[in-house]
Amino acid sequence: WQVLQNLSYGDRIPWLEFPEVSEEAILNEGWQVLQNLFQQYNEEKKKNLRSIMDKMRSGWIYGWGNPVTSEKLGDAAAYIWESFESALTRAENATLV
Repeated sequence: WQVLQNLSYGDRIPWLEFPEVSEEAILNEGWQVLQNLFQQYNEEKKKNLRSIMDKMRSGWIYGWGNPVTSEKLGDAAAYIWESFESALTRAENATLV
């Protein structure tokens, strides 16, 4: 993957476990692209990918209910802050070398 450093939650999600998917192919060929990808995987690999996605699902949710008054928050904000902190730490360490 050429863009791994740009994917969200890189410290939490092992992106190399997932297939690289062309957005253009999905736009042009739709569901068939994903169906072809997942036919290539055995059940153990699919189970592993589903497990990773299940563990991370709250990280994609900002909150439930009314966006202005809700106090039921998902983990997205916390994960984003942690991602910023991690990126800044890596950048800082790189400049120290």
